[in-house]
Amino acid sequence: MSTFQGVLTGLVAVIALAMLLQSIGLLIAVAVMRKATQRAEERFEEIRAAVIPVVERARAVFERMGPNIEKAASELSNLTEEVRSQTADVRSTLVEISGRVRHQAERVDGMVSGVLDGVDRAGTFVSETVQKPVRQITALVASFKAAVEALRAAETGRPVHSVRYASSEPVAADGPVSKKDMYASGR
Repeated sequence: MSTFQGVLTGLVAVIALAMLLQSIGLLIAVAVMRKATQRAEERFEEIRAAVIPVVERARAVFERMGPNIEKAASELSNLTEEVRSQTADVRSTLVEISGRVRHQAERVDGMVSGVLDGVDRAGTFVSETVQKPVRQITALVASFKAAVEALRAAETGRPVHSVRYASSEPVAADGPVSKKDMYASGR
């Protein structure tokens, strides 16, 4: 035999051996996969046996509670509508009360302002009607006193002292100055 045929025969033998080993590996892999699949099916059945009663109980609970949940949701919706309606009523009432309070406050402010204006006018009137004659009389008395003192000084020969006006209010050339005029002019 030639060496070439021997190499070919050896090569065929090596390829056959490799294919045999590969087939054995595949058979082992198939066996392992089958065993793993059986274990997974067993576990799945265990889990299914545990979960199905829980799911059945949950379904029963939901079936019993379903009408109650729907009723509660309906009542909650009705309650929400009623609260909205009452809130709108309260809001409109508050707006109305606020308007009335504002109107009454404006009325009270107008009345108080009117009373204070009247008191101010009365004070000004009294001040002008009473103080003007009092000042005139005081000025008259002061001038009389100055004349008497001047006559006495002339008799005794003493120098004449100037007599001061007794009022603390300033006197203008045309009469007493009102407090309003004093504040306006900055005196």
